[in-house]
Amino acid sequence: KKTNLIFFFQMTEYERLFPVYDRKVYNGSTDDAYNQPKAPVHILVGSAGCPEKIDPFITYPKPWSAKRISNYGITEMLILNKTFVLDNVILQW
Repeated sequence: KKTNLIFFFQMTEYERLFPVYDRKVYNGSTDDAYNQPKAPVHILVGSAGCPEKIDPFITYPKPWSAKRISNYGITEMLILNKTFVLDNVILQW
């Protein structure tokens, strides 16, 4: 058995990574990085946009960083079955 999805929760931002192991990206395919990935997908979920600036994003993201959000919003997750999870970020402008 292997780990496919890892969620981290914190206070300040949202970040989704490409499938990564040992600082190397292992995308499932060139068309869809998350279709049968060859490494775990990491998702960091926080109250995006929290102005505390305790641990801000670095200026130049690493190659495994797929999406970063610092605006206020919520994260909605729908688990359909053991092979399909939908992660949706809803922003408040």
